[in-house]
Amino acid sequence: MNTFDSTLAAHGRRLRRTRPRVLQINVGQLCNLSCIHCHVNAGPARKEIMSRETVERILVWQRRARLPVVDLTGGARLPPPQAELEADYKRELRTHFGIEFNQLYTITNLPVSRFAAWLRHQGHYEAYMALLVSAFNPATVEGPMCRDTINVSWLGEVFDCDFNQMMKLPMGGARGPRHLWDIDPAMLEGTPIAVGSHCFGCTAGAGSSCGGALTTAGGDVRQADVAAA
Repeated sequence: MNTFDSTLAAHGRRLRRTRPRVLQINVGQLCNLSCIHCHVNAGPARKEIMSRETVERILVWQRRARLPVVDLTGGARLPPPQAELEADYKRELRTHFGIEFNQLYTITNLPVSRFAAWLRHQGHYEAYMALLVSAFNPATVEGPMCRDTINVSWLGEVFDCDFNQMMKLPMGGARGPRHLWDIDPAMLEGTPIAVGSHCFGCTAGAGSSCGGALTTAGGDVRQADVAAA
């Protein structure tokens, strides 16, 4: 049992899948940037790009499964400081699309791939992990994105989340890779989720997901559509 599993057990919690809602597709690792914070380790020299054949097979699967949300992961530079970034977003969305933008969601930078290597190089990895572990909040366990997300790699392989994909942890802790077109989404509800020490990043403090925090200030779960474990 790993440390995250032990922590869940100590708090009487289990992490299990709910009904799939999000199909998250990582189309590849080629990027024009090589950001230190990147958990994908993407960059200009990477060659991993989803083929047309894989795209077509995913589309065929989604036409049948009809998951409500399709999330295409990608990279974009998010320069600090936060206030400047938010101001830029507001201006561009208002000017070009007539959208009034009022809130910026941020997520915890998980110690995975290039960011983990940078932390180790700087001598900060152990301290960063200790901070995440000490901030574990059991109230967040009901809401992480791995519970209702099917993450797909550029090869069509499935994972519980994009972080697990980079850690090479197959969906549900399976011994070998599985492909999306071999998965029946109706059979996933209630199945286990592969976890590791990096999972403390999603359960620290108010929690972290692609939709922002997982709990309110009072500790209540924010995502209305999650089910009890």
